[in-house]
Amino acid sequence: MKLRQSKTRDAHASGIEGEVTAVYGVRGGLGTTTLAVNLAVQLAASTSTSVALADLDLQRGDVATFLNLSHIESIASIASSSSDVDEIFLHGTLTRHASGISVLPAPQQIEEADTVGLDEVKLALRLLRSQFRHTVVDTPRTITGATVAAFELADHILLITDLSIPSVRAARRFLDLLERLNVGTDRVELLITELIRGPVDLKDVTRSLGKEPLATLPRDESGASQAMNSGSPLNGGKPTGLAAAVHSVAMKLAGVNQAPAGRGSFFRRMFTKEASSS
Repeated sequence: MKLRQSKTRDAHASGIEGEVTAVYGVRGGLGTTTLAVNLAVQLAASTSTSVALADLDLQRGDVATFLNLSHIESIASIASSSSDVDEIFLHGTLTRHASGISVLPAPQQIEEADTVGLDEVKLALRLLRSQFRHTVVDTPRTITGATVAAFELADHILLITDLSIPSVRAARRFLDLLERLNVGTDRVELLITELIRGPVDLKDVTRSLGKEPLATLPRDESGASQAMNSGSPLNGGKPTGLAAAVHSVAMKLAGVNQAPAGRGSFFRRMFTKEASSS
């Protein structure tokens, strides 16, 4: 059914001009969904702002499972709507998580994925941008019209790769694709995961991709697996290297300065907001 975009409300009516961050892993198994889910949770917890999480892995849709959410509505509801798609309609498709984030899930039925294309995703992300300070988008490895829409609208694209030759080549191909699509690669931030070891030296990756890594995500298979299977954020809030790395990425995206290590709790020693008072 054709979208009735001409009858939608102005996406800027609320006065919020939020940022969209798309998370993309160059191949499967790199922890893309783990990062997207926990990045959204960390942004909400650390910035006290409104945060949305959109699942554009339309056929697999693991975000709801990672957060132990039950839902009826999804992004497919936008495609099937016969009425105006506006902020009120959008909020009816969102599912609230205990962490405070609002989730736009992937379709429950695999065949519903075919109803969601570039136009539906653009509309959803524009509405989310107008309602939330931060929107994190989990994207699949396969490039579709839906994922291209997310890359086109994203303020930040977090590109996850490991140090294996196939991954680095895939990352280079992805950057080349963005250039052909006229999507500015200056929006791309490189993340190196140690989940899968590889023979490529970091300086060679930097030279090949033309980017310094924003962060390195340490290996934490047990913590990530436990969080995924329990449907909860990483390690239940316990301080680990991976949780700290995700927190660091969240702070950088939010523009919050990180103080040097000092006395105090683990997170306070590693990451501190800019002092709001003298």
